[in-house]
Amino acid sequence: MMNSALHNLIHYISHPASRIPLLCSFKAWIVEIKKLNRKFERVEDDSRRVSQRQADLQVATSDLLQKQNELRILKRSVEADSEHVKEQMAEMQHSIQELQRQKNTFQSEVLQIRQDLSTWEQSLLQRESAISGAHFYGAEAQGRN
Repeated sequence: MMNSALHNLIHYISHPASRIPLLCSFKAWIVEIKKLNRKFERVEDDSRRVSQRQADLQVATSDLLQKQNELRILKRSVEADSEHVKEQMAEMQHSIQELQRQKNTFQSEVLQIRQDLSTWEQSLLQRESAISGAHFYGAEAQGRN
């Protein structure tokens, strides 16, 4: 194939009548070379953009991995805090139950004291009434004598 192309080139150069198609052919080659150069420049530009995008992607990936690590650390911290809060809530619930028990005991004692006071008050009223009655009867009895 190469030999036939070289042979055709030598044939065009050696025959003056065939130089015109050769010149046209060279011009076509030059146009094609320019097109190929533009394509190559576009490919180089695209390659640079791809390289830049890859670098940007590497930076973004690195940032993402760092953020994931920070999230893992934060998650562990939140879990530890959650456990601590659960323990505190259990302690508070126990304290609330103990206070409720003490409140019920106190209310029961207050009720008992009120009942005792009521009984004592009734007893005092009965005694007072008895004493008043005795004084009344005693004064009446002295008045008859």
